[in-house]
Amino acid sequence: MRRCPMRKQPSLRLTWLAACLLLSGAAVLGGCLDSGTAEVGHPLQFTLHVVEADLSLGQPHEFRLEARGRQLSGLVIEYGDGVTDSIPTFGAQTASHLQGYLYPDPGTYRVRARVEEASGAVARDSVQVVVRAPGS
Repeated sequence: MRRCPMRKQPSLRLTWLAACLLLSGAAVLGGCLDSGTAEVGHPLQFTLHVVEADLSLGQPHEFRLEARGRQLSGLVIEYGDGVTDSIPTFGAQTASHLQGYLYPDPGTYRVRARVEEASGAVARDSVQVVVRAPGS
């Protein structure tokens, strides 16, 4: 049997390299094939902190919202006096936001906050703050 003079046989080195690449790709993809999808990001976590919970009227409260997830769609904070703020996160995997708020009246307020993911998952947290009348 005659071989065509224009056709070259692949070198052993090239064949070995192709086999290594194929096997390493199969190993990487093997982890994805177990569940059918690859998870990106973190399990949903959320915390709401108040810098100082007991302040006098006229002093702003500061709230820190911290979130981790796979595709965050937004943060929502309800101050307990009927006012709500929304903070977009544009699909981020982590979010850290410092939000200031000045209460108009003395009192005790339950502040509720939540983070929402594109998948529909929601995590919530709350804190209580006190706004004292001047001189009390």
